This record gives sequence, C-alpha cells and structure tokens, in this order.
Amino acid sequence: MLCRKCSEPIDFSPSRTESLKRFRQFIVFSSVLMLTGLMLYVLEVPIWPWWLGGMSAFVLSQALLKWHDSRWVICRRCKEGYSYYGRD
Repeated sequence: MLCRKCSEPIDFSPSRTESLKRFRQFIVFSSVLMLTGLMLYVLEVPIWPWWLGGMSAFVLSQALLKWHDSRWVICRRCKEGYSYYGRD
C-alpha cells in the first residue's frame, strides 16, 4: 500500500497484532453474553436477558473499535498516520 500524501510504502501500526487479539477476545465475550441472554430468554427469566443483550452490544462496539484501531497505518517516509479506511 502507498501513502496518500507522498506515495511511499506504508506499514501497519506496531499495535496491530495486539488490537486484533483484543478484537477476537471481545467478539468471543460478546457471543458468550448474547448466548447466555438467549438461553435465559428461552427459560423466561424476567429481566436478565435484556441486561445481557445490552452488555453484549456494548462489548461488540468495543470489538469494532479495536478492529478499526488495527487498521491504523504509518508512512515510512513522512510519518503520516491515518486509518486505512479513513477519508482522504
């Protein structure tokens, strides 16, 4: 990939592997929360399924933030940093 500013090669940020690792952990945790909430909903437990569903949505949003953080790139020459999926 090439830099948007100077057309030199770019690298992913040094924290990319850690961000992807956290992304996978958040996805697994969100899935566990959602499945537990679905089981409690099937068992007709009054309020806990909705709380677990809300927590699952929050954890999923954190997973998406970590995924977006793993897309951060840095130019080798001009040291410009931006998100790979960001705007020009």
